[in-house]
Amino acid sequence: MARFYRESGALVFFEPNNLKHSEKLEEAIRLCHVLKYAGAETKKDIAEDNTDEFIKRIKSYCPPLVIKTLGKYGLLYRFAGDTKWKYQKGVKPDEIFDSCGAGDWCTASFIFYINELAQQNNLKLLDILKHNEFIRQSFSFAQILASISLRFVGARGLSNSMTKEDLFKNYQSYFNGSCETIFFTGRSKQKSKRMEVYNTKIKHKSAGCSTCLLNDKS
Repeated sequence: MARFYRESGALVFFEPNNLKHSEKLEEAIRLCHVLKYAGAETKKDIAEDNTDEFIKRIKSYCPPLVIKTLGKYGLLYRFAGDTKWKYQKGVKPDEIFDSCGAGDWCTASFIFYINELAQQNNLKLLDILKHNEFIRQSFSFAQILASISLRFVGARGLSNSMTKEDLFKNYQSYFNGSCETIFFTGRSKQKSKRMEVYNTKIKHKSAGCSTCLLNDKS
């Protein structure tokens, strides 16, 4: 499927769940235009000259753009042919209830924004990958939406609680330097959902979902 759509001119985005070497993994990387994977959530990985055994391994067939996420520390990225990583600082959330789905929000928002930029600048989607400034803008948008998603319980918490218009209002609020305002149009049931998750944790005396960071009733 990836080969068919690549040959049809589509952008192929690949996000493997592990980096263990295999013929299938190599084939998928060769077919993709953007590769995104999770790195260790440590400060030492921020260094631009940080060595990466995985990158060394795929050097001969590295895709046009590689993204290495570092959790709260942000992300690293590099274009094909780069000898060093470029660093994009993370967006600090105002509060965290659940990190489940934040990575998916980052991915989906990044793809959405590069498509928007391609249309606005009359460029083909694949050509956007050649422009560092457009990529940085797209990361910024994606990181803000991923940060907003941390305020909601469950991978679909944000999408179930906000309209598209509300989400863009909140993005603009973050972009302007305020992470305190949350706009709703009456669609949110998150308060009761947060209480439900909290009460379930208390009842079973467990942390529940491993990604859930909910630790109070607020």
